[in-house]
Amino acid sequence: MNLKFPFLLLIIVSVFQIVILIAGAVFGNLYLILLVIIMFMIELPYLYIHRDDLREILPGTGDKIALNPLLGLKDERAQIINEKAITLTFAIFSSVILFLGISIVTLRNYYPQYLLAGYTLLLSVLFCLVLYLLSRTYYGRKYW
Repeated sequence: MNLKFPFLLLIIVSVFQIVILIAGAVFGNLYLILLVIIMFMIELPYLYIHRDDLREILPGTGDKIALNPLLGLKDERAQIINEKAITLTFAIFSSVILFLGISIVTLRNYYPQYLLAGYTLLLSVLFCLVLYLLSRTYYGRKYW
């Protein structure tokens, strides 16, 4: 299968979802946010079906390393596994907090008492991203 097609389709749909999500946040329209959630639910089976093709395209997702946690191995493999787990955890946590923050800010017309919490979530994600970029730059220069 041509690997460019699933990747191109994923990029187009993701950009379209981001544009709709931003428009929903700017206009305070709950229906646009629900449209993005529905689009994501429709997109999930496609991603599941083409997961093998996407693993070949996306960096770092095709490696399969098994490690028995009971052995307590402290070598390069364990370090690589920890790094990948931390990166995945950071990406998922940041995405969820960003989505919650945007959703709360979008609902500002319905629930104005939660607006400060939404802005706090958005600023915390921004702080985490800046901290991540600074530490990645530092360690990239130190060990590269």
